[in-house]
Amino acid sequence: MITIEEYNKLPVDCIIRSGLISNSPTGCFMTRDENISLLKFVVVKRIEGWIIYFGLVDWDYEQIARNGDESISLDIIDKVFPCIPEIRELYIH
Repeated sequence: MITIEEYNKLPVDCIIRSGLISNSPTGCFMTRDENISLLKFVVVKRIEGWIIYFGLVDWDYEQIARNGDESISLDIIDKVFPCIPEIRELYIH
C-alpha cells in the first residue's frame, strides 16, 4: 500500500494505479451491457485529492483519466485502490 509520504510526492494528474475490473455486481457494475464483461480503471491524483475513473477496455488509460466515468461509490475504493485511512480521506466524492 502507498504511504501518505509517497502519495504527497506524486504530481497532480498522475495515474496512481490502473487495471481491470469485472463489469458485474461483484466488481464495478457501471453498465448492464452484457457484451461488456470488463472495464478499465484509473486512480488519478488531483489538486483536491484523488478520484477513480472507469472506461471501456479498448480505451487507453490516459483517455480514461480524461474522459472516463467517475466513481461515486466508496465501496469501489477497496476493490481497486485499498489504502490507508489518511489517503482514503482524500477521496473526492
